[in-house]
Amino acid sequence: MKKGAEGNERLKASLEARDFDGALEELAVLESQRSLTPAELVLKGRCIQLGSEQAPALVEAEKAFTEALRLDEGYVPALLELAWFYYAVEDDSARALPLFEKAIALSQERLTEAVIGKARCLEERETPEAADEFFQEFRQGAFFVGEKGWREEDRL
Repeated sequence: MKKGAEGNERLKASLEARDFDGALEELAVLESQRSLTPAELVLKGRCIQLGSEQAPALVEAEKAFTEALRLDEGYVPALLELAWFYYAVEDDSARALPLFEKAIALSQERLTEAVIGKARCLEERETPEAADEFFQEFRQGAFFVGEKGWREEDRL
């Protein structure tokens, strides 16, 4: 097994064991060999937030999310993580709001493509009515918050 593959396996094992400090160690090894990808930077930020008291300071999580966005300004997981960081950790909804808005806008574009694609497949493989039924369910919001609407546990 190659050295990089071994590191990825150790990283995966650490995450599965919820050993966030161990995962941070593996990410540090990767970072010493090459630049981390946006996905790895988001993972680093998450692990910092979930790690023990020996984990880096929370400001390092913010730096990881910010670096992920510097590399890919449209990376929705980084937008969401940084937005939640500002909202929940920094208690700064003003800084969080534009990040959530950008994540929603980018996600809507991708979701629209997926919905249209699924409807076309349903129309082709099943019936036009199946596609219409899917659109109706989608428009009613069942895909977002469940059949009953806004979840009570999500309210402030």
